[in-house]
Amino acid sequence: MGIVFGQQVFVIAPGATLAFITAFTNGDYRGPIIAATAPASLGQRLIGSLGDVEFTARDANGLSSRCRYHHAVSNPNPFGVGFTFHFFVSS
Repeated sequence: MGIVFGQQVFVIAPGATLAFITAFTNGDYRGPIIAATAPASLGQRLIGSLGDVEFTARDANGLSSRCRYHHAVSNPNPFGVGFTFHFFVSS
């Protein structure tokens, strides 16, 4: 399983939930993926969703080949948290 490391830092407010829609190059289907959130500091936790796939196109053989991945992250802490997203993808 490969890892795609995110570089962008997001900030989530206390008690908030953020929804993310991710597409890889050309909307390619990368198989099932796991989105992991990495808080910027120790002693913080975030709750991530397993996500789901939305297929957006079919190829000439009728196979679904283009997609978007939907994920969400929630902040149960009483303070805002900075974090990055990382994806574990099928190689």
